[in-house]
Formats: sequence, C-alpha cells, structure tokens
Amino acid sequence: MTKPFRFKQFTIVQEKSPMKVGTDSVLLGAWCNGSKAMNILDIGTGTGILALLMAQRFSASQVTAIEVNPAAYEEAVYNVASSPWSDRIHLINRDLINFSTDEKFDLVIANPPFFHSDLKSHQTGKATARHATDFNINSFANSTKWLSPNGRLAGVYPVDIFQKFKSEMDLLGFHPLRIMKVHATPEKSPHRILFEFSGQKTCNTDIDSIVIESKGRHGYSEKYRELTKDFYLNF
Repeated sequence: MTKPFRFKQFTIVQEKSPMKVGTDSVLLGAWCNGSKAMNILDIGTGTGILALLMAQRFSASQVTAIEVNPAAYEEAVYNVASSPWSDRIHLINRDLINFSTDEKFDLVIANPPFFHSDLKSHQTGKATARHATDFNINSFANSTKWLSPNGRLAGVYPVDIFQKFKSEMDLLGFHPLRIMKVHATPEKSPHRILFEFSGQKTCNTDIDSIVIESKGRHGYSEKYRELTKDFYLNF
C-alpha cells in the first residue's frame, strides 16, 4: 500500500494510480510561469498533482485536466474533491488523441511519457502512464493548437528527448522562452530539462539550472528548497 503524499495545502492519494508523486511534476509545477494564465490545460494529470499545483499557485485560473488511466482518474477525482480548489479544476477521463475542445488555453502543461519502446514496462498501467505511445512528442507538440495567441506550452523531458521535442516545436514555429536544466547532484550532468515554448518570437531564451541534492542524500540545495517551499511540508 502506497501512503498518501501530503503537501502543505493538499494531499495526494496514490494507492491505485500507476505513477506516484515524483520530483519532475513538483519541479515543473513550481517553476512554470502561469501568472497570466486564466485557462490551463493539464495533459495526463495522473493523480491530479499538476492540476492542483496550478490551482494553488494561480488563484485566478480555471484548470482542465485529462487522464486516460481509469485508476489514476479515479484518484485524481478524489484528490481534487478533497482540495480547496475543487470548483476550479475540471477532470476528464480521456486520452490525448480523443480529446477535443474549442477552448483556448493560456498554458498547456504536462509531465509527459518518455520511455522508449525497449524500456516499456510490463505493468499495463505504468506502461500507459509513462510509455510514449499515443502521448508521444508529436502529439504533445501538436497540443499547441489549443494555445491562445500568447499562450505557453510547458513540460519536462530527459535531455535527449527534449532535443527531439525541440525539433518538432521548431517545425511548428514555436520557440523556447525558458529552459531549466535539472541536475541530481552538482557532479552530475543534467538529467531533465524543464521548458516553456511560445509562438511569439524571442531574441533570447532564459536558460537556468538547478541542483536537487547539493549536500548528499536528502541534502537539498537552497535553490531547490526556495523553489518548492510553498509545497513540501518540511521546507
């Protein structure tokens, strides 16, 4: 049995969902810029963590969150209903291919699947959640069709897959506004890239980096603590 994960303002029940609370989603939710976003779309919300992080940070926003996995969707419904923002989060049990809307969003966000085919999980639920099949880099890039004129697309990928994703975004005429390189420790190369893209041309991309653990196991860096302090109980 997986214990609920308690944040400062909400709790994530994650017993049935194939994907549990992880650093990637928390970092992305804490880092992305949605300060002007009135409508937010969270693709593949899982337990609802990103939708809840968005609702906590951006109090004027309405959040639509889609999730294909029935067990994850069920827990997302429970987590959202138990949160202070249930009136601002709309959950939909659907995959990305079959999702359709005439609405435009100021922010489209996702912690997308990224496993290559040779790493596909033998667990059906986990494979659906993390294997890049229907929700691949092409379909994520094409979700820009739901962006408002000044909207942003935000996500997180391993470094090598980010480069492929950037090529797809280049073809669509979208440009990186912000990039955050994530290092597990100071000695290691970045293993994740947080990113924001926009259809608006920009002269310079804001490139930054962050180290998660700078003082050994669980010795979190000051920058990581500062970024996530509104969420984690012990920060």
